[in-house]
Amino acid sequence: MFAVRILTVSSVADVPAADTLSVNRVLGYDAVTNKHPDGSHRFAPGERVVYVPEGAKVPHELLKEHGLWDHETDQGRLSSPGKDVVRPLTLRKQLSQGLIWKLPASLAHLPDNADVAGHFGITQYVPVVPKELLRVCRPLYAAKVGYEIERLKSHPALLEDREVAITEKLEGECLQMTWMAGEVHEGLFARGRIAVTTKGLGHQGLVFLDNADAHDVPVVRAMLASGLLEKLEALATSVGPAKRVRLFSEAVGPGVKKLHYAGKAPFARSFDIRVEDDWMGEDEKASAFAAFGMERVPVLWRGTYDSIKVEELRQGATTIGGAHIREGVVITATGDQSKVETALGDSIRPILKAHSDAFLAKFGRDD
Repeated sequence: MFAVRILTVSSVADVPAADTLSVNRVLGYDAVTNKHPDGSHRFAPGERVVYVPEGAKVPHELLKEHGLWDHETDQGRLSSPGKDVVRPLTLRKQLSQGLIWKLPASLAHLPDNADVAGHFGITQYVPVVPKELLRVCRPLYAAKVGYEIERLKSHPALLEDREVAITEKLEGECLQMTWMAGEVHEGLFARGRIAVTTKGLGHQGLVFLDNADAHDVPVVRAMLASGLLEKLEALATSVGPAKRVRLFSEAVGPGVKKLHYAGKAPFARSFDIRVEDDWMGEDEKASAFAAFGMERVPVLWRGTYDSIKVEELRQGATTIGGAHIREGVVITATGDQSKVETALGDSIRPILKAHSDAFLAKFGRDD
């Protein structure tokens, strides 16, 4: 869940070999800030601050107020085409995630974890749909689904004492396919019965058309090459064709993202299934993948949650081919998928992600 929260700095330290920089720990994140002119830290342990997370789109007036504006180029110093989106970056070999600001006196009465995004006019960044995609898409809000995996650093205790499955997180596009519960929508796949989209397009209520132009899109090519249309239809028929069934996969390979996983063409690996409003647990999901021939993302480990094991597995090389770094891992409770309340007051599904240091340093994002 996107939020700009009031949080507390847990520790402050010098950035090695950088006399003017401090590293501030907030939740599980390290955010680098500059020091005061006299060399003292700008923030102190126990201080309540405003934490602006990765993926936040910051208004220009706030960038100017917080020294994040380049007056020569008349634009921000952040990421994205507009130079106004918060992304991870490495400063003097120190990974920095998010921004921290002094808590205004006008907000000091608010409780810890309060979401103040609206107060600042900060929103979650949504990439603009390229014009060339519009010829291969159509609106279909009935197929719109939000799929967000929270970061382990934000909820380090969420999965404690639960049995979990740790899977490899692949760098690609989140392919979202919906069996429309018997509804037929002109122009869609599987004779109008399956809506196909990505996380970004789906957020805007757009789905792919089943036409020649769409078949050239790498994500669609990955779906077709993996036979997922037929497999999802068979799965939906088995659970009841009048139910809405959603299949989530990662489309990877050449043309999708920078890591190709030794593939010569795009392909897909599945990782989640939802029937109506219920997510399948690990055993049911594994059985479905096997029964309908859906290749899944690699399962690296299963057992009672162990932070040391997570730390070990989030680093290293990919397990599915190619001389690539590993993007990271996804940690999912194996049993009940009902939402649970977090220490921050949110209610989220028991599934979290953790990126490798090498991935964040190389690509500078924590998607």
